[in-house]
Amino acid sequence: MTPVKELLGVGAIPRDKTSARKWLERNGITVHRQPCPGGERLVIDPAELPQPELQAFAAALGPKDGRAQGEWDGDAWEAFLAAAPTRRADAERKAKIACALQQLRDSGVKWADCHGRLSAQFNGDMLSVASLKRLLAALKGVDQINYAPALLTAHTGRTVEAEMSEAAWKFFLKTIHLAHQDFPIIQAWRDTRDVAQKQGWRWPAYETVNRRWKALPYTERLTARVGQKEAQKRLSQPVLRDKTSIHALEWVSLDGRTLDFFIEGTNGSPLRPTFLALVDVASTKILGWKLASAEDAATTKALIVETVRKYGLFDKLYTDNGRAFAGNLIAGGNPTHFRKKRKLEVGTTPPGVCALLGIKMHFALPRNGRAKEAERTFRTLSRSIDDRPEFKGAHAGHSVGEKPDSSITPVTFEFARSVITREVERHNTETGRRNQGANGRSYDQQFNDLMAGRVLRKATEQQLYHASLTYEWRAVDLNGRIKINNWVYGDHTSVNALMPHHEKKKKVLFGYDPTNFSAPGVAYDESMRLICADIAHVKRGDYDSSEGVQQASKNKKAARKAAQEADAATNLLAVNEYQQLLAELDEGGCDTASTEVENSKVVAGHFASPLRGSKKPTSEHSSDPKILAVLQQFKTEGLKKRNEA
Repeated sequence: MTPVKELLGVGAIPRDKTSARKWLERNGITVHRQPCPGGERLVIDPAELPQPELQAFAAALGPKDGRAQGEWDGDAWEAFLAAAPTRRADAERKAKIACALQQLRDSGVKWADCHGRLSAQFNGDMLSVASLKRLLAALKGVDQINYAPALLTAHTGRTVEAEMSEAAWKFFLKTIHLAHQDFPIIQAWRDTRDVAQKQGWRWPAYETVNRRWKALPYTERLTARVGQKEAQKRLSQPVLRDKTSIHALEWVSLDGRTLDFFIEGTNGSPLRPTFLALVDVASTKILGWKLASAEDAATTKALIVETVRKYGLFDKLYTDNGRAFAGNLIAGGNPTHFRKKRKLEVGTTPPGVCALLGIKMHFALPRNGRAKEAERTFRTLSRSIDDRPEFKGAHAGHSVGEKPDSSITPVTFEFARSVITREVERHNTETGRRNQGANGRSYDQQFNDLMAGRVLRKATEQQLYHASLTYEWRAVDLNGRIKINNWVYGDHTSVNALMPHHEKKKKVLFGYDPTNFSAPGVAYDESMRLICADIAHVKRGDYDSSEGVQQASKNKKAARKAAQEADAATNLLAVNEYQQLLAELDEGGCDTASTEVENSKVVAGHFASPLRGSKKPTSEHSSDPKILAVLQQFKTEGLKKRNEA
């Protein structure tokens, strides 16, 4: 590993240490922290350097020792820079001696004199004359710029390992696996040592065991420490996305966070409020937020409706699988949220606010909160809001389960909201942002510039009102009314629309305002077609009040008027005209003889009871004119009395 400070100013690498670290990270080079005397130092694997910087680093060594001649060997220098520092230092020392020796020999200096001059130049740290001859012979045909890689000694490492029982090693690894991830390695070695003495296992010294432990691949050590699931989570590389490829309001992120201070609850006891926010992914602007006592669906729905009313409809909502976000109130009608054990078809559950507004929902994978833009925004705001001096005395710990004690002095809800309002405004308007596409602009400026190229989709007030309601499947009773708990909806203005849905096992999707049950409701059928809007709430009056009598009279009057209008709309025939047409039924003229079946074996269509042999008629219709006249008189009088009634 090569220290970063040795690379400052090499090639395109900046001379400043912080700028150099950022340059290395931008170019995909992993920067490690290595313990050193006095603390830590930043180091990299030189093999990861780009070709120009690697060559420039090798050439930078030349001017100090005269090795600036020849053609640079990239492969040899990569191997050289990847070697251990001690091996590199030894090769550098020999290369300096070889360069100085080559200059002396080219000048005609004898071997003995060369040895004396080099001893004086390098403070007595000099090889013998025979070694000097072997040194130049080994470098025959090698360019001076490549002397150091050519003189790098091979590292064989340890060739003999101490004996260790396999059972003892397994016990050692199991101890580390079951213990906490910060459990000391030396304590695991001690536990294994004590067990090994009783079991007769071979167990070497701690240095030997620790060396073998560190020789394991990083993935094996991490898995042994934290387990397979946690190791998989830490080893997974996050996906890098280009946010400049999307527009404002194309993706909006939703999340909630429990704040680290206490406020006064409604019952006087302190509680930690929840901060709900909608963040535009393209610009990182906080579009809207709510402060609530808990992460609940009703507050989330109100936040979505308010944001849509202010900025217009957005295309997609990205959130997690929390109960408040993935429940039917928000995600109803969406078939892909992870809280359901099976995939539901759209229409089997009441539609949520996103389905009613035409917003597509996308859910993050469980336990993958870093994928949400709102999560990153909370990480930025958490300390700048929660730890502010205005909340001194009300601060809680950073753990969600922190409980208040007698030293806590909670702040009021209104005070907390005023502070957060100021900080969110500052978050949106602060200039000099360096996120993707910002180029020094504020989040507000970036959002406004992106909105200039977007077709604005505004929701109507009726859409927003219908989206703010809560929906349930309810049956229509025989009076054309709908009941929600003890609340009744429906009067004479909605009876015509609702009564066709009064059928067995048939329900309508009824929407009502849970914050104001007296507000009118709406009803949809199973195909999500609007049945009726503005369904009035029926208020119950006192049992013996005159208002109830007056309301009943109004209802009767409205029903009588509706019946009269319906009767007029049917356009019935006059009674005398109807009787004249009815008399024609008795005049005869319809020859029924031709309808008799000629072949008695042919059976006519029969759709009632099972087929049986037909009975012979017991009597024939009378053809006496007197009898027919009497029957006609009875029929006429009966029709007259029925019409008068």
